[in-house]
Order: sequence, then structure tokens, then C-alpha cells
Amino acid sequence: EFDGMDFGDTPATKIVICGKSKLKNNSIHIKFDGAEGTKTDMIEFEGSDEYIERSFDISGAKGLNTVGFVFLPGCDFDFKYFSFLK
Repeated sequence: EFDGMDFGDTPATKIVICGKSKLKNNSIHIKFDGAEGTKTDMIEFEGSDEYIERSFDISGAKGLNTVGFVFLPGCDFDFKYFSFLK
């Protein structure tokens, strides 16, 4: 979890994740907990032997949030970095 992430007044509508996995797909839940309540987005990150950057649409988060990433049992994912886009 990452506390105190401030998205400001304009919602973030995309997330960019760089990672790799030997599995064909990995389900990742992205949880936003802030003044607007709790929201969860689920993405499917396609596997790759090398680190690869992929972009995903999200429902939008604004203001101060705690952001968490939940990996389902059996997930095999190496996280390098992430960033949000507006």
C-alpha cells in the first residue's frame, strides 16, 4: 500500500505498470481508498519474459488516496514501477 497519494482535483484515468511474468495473464486488483470512498479496478497484465510497460484505463481517482495492489493466489508477477496519467 502507498499512503498519501494526492491526485489533485483532476482524476487519474490511466495507470502505467512495468512488470514481467512467466504466466500468460496475471490479475491485479488496484484499490483506491480516499474521500470518495473505496474503489477497486481489476486489470489483466499479459505475461512477458522481459520487463514491459503496459497502460490500462482505470475508473478514476482524485484527491488524497491510499493505493493498494492486490495479487491473487497463484500470481507470479515482478513489479518494476507504476505511474498514473490524467
